[in-house]
Amino acid sequence: MAITDSESFGFSSSFQDYVTYANWVLLAGSYSNEQIVSGNNPFGGNSVQVQSSHAIAKSLPTGNTTNLMFGFYFKVLSNGQYGAVVFSDSSNNCQVYIGLNGTNGQISVVTGAANVGVDSNLSGGTTLGTTAASSFTANTWNFLEVAIIFATASGGSVSVNLNGGNVLNLTSVTTQVSGITGVNFFVFKGPANGNAGYNYYSNIYVGDTTGSAPWNAFLGEVKVAAFNPTANDAVQFTPNGNANNYQNAAEYPPVPGTDFNQTATVNNQDSFTHGSLSGVVKSVYAVVTKSFMIDPSGSHTMANVLLSSTSTAQGITNTPSTVGKVYTDVFETDPATSVQWVTAGANACRNGYKLLS
Repeated sequence: MAITDSESFGFSSSFQDYVTYANWVLLAGSYSNEQIVSGNNPFGGNSVQVQSSHAIAKSLPTGNTTNLMFGFYFKVLSNGQYGAVVFSDSSNNCQVYIGLNGTNGQISVVTGAANVGVDSNLSGGTTLGTTAASSFTANTWNFLEVAIIFATASGGSVSVNLNGGNVLNLTSVTTQVSGITGVNFFVFKGPANGNAGYNYYSNIYVGDTTGSAPWNAFLGEVKVAAFNPTANDAVQFTPNGNANNYQNAAEYPPVPGTDFNQTATVNNQDSFTHGSLSGVVKSVYAVVTKSFMIDPSGSHTMANVLLSSTSTAQGITNTPSTVGKVYTDVFETDPATSVQWVTAGANACRNGYKLLS
């Protein structure tokens, strides 16, 4: 698998911060209802709640794709049909949605539903397949994984895993129905059919089925662990606001008007240490770096960096805007060994950013 993004909702207590800085979108609803809930996921961390008929979304980091693998924890109530996650094209038309029925525990795969990004229930569409009843238990956390090939004329496929086991396989199906190729967004909807309450989502990973093992198949139940910088490793930027560079870097939401690290010297770089993974860790599938970057002139380039032992890996080149946003890079292998991460390497690595030009 090529892992392209992840989300723990662990850096802030406000969903509005994720909309402002981290490429999420509030499609329908309000910040008084769509909130980050602390201590409310299977690992004691944060989740996002989405109210009845409301919707939140995030663009896929690779842009348009026809090959998608997606995993997340969900919790729904037991009193009705819920449109849980929608995969939509660049015009916000539904290609495929995964419906979760909290009453009978069934999961359905539907194409072409309406009302993706409005304050209304999903409606219409063609059901491609449905799992057996009681596939999942409402009011508890479940882990769902979906692999979809988006194609016309029965060239698509959908595979659904629930809590580590396969519950639905659909082949030779039409999964592209809007007239626009592929998908650009995933959308989380709240409870449908007028049912009060919230859906909850957490520990999301996004990828595709390319690459080599173990990244070309479902990862299984995973935890997305979030760590802020805890100390300077090696710094060359000048801190403003806080006394130390790591303190500015650790602030989320960022405070770019007063607390920031700055430089005008090309190739200057900051790197930081962070916390360690706890408990029994079976596998580390990727280390993901996220940095808020802003450039008042809009003319410079920057990149995330990841340091392991004496090796340094550099992320994609970014041209930060005058407004700024969070830039993400995914490192599936340890740059010091060129193979999959082990726990000790992930705990000891340092991350930061570099001014390129």
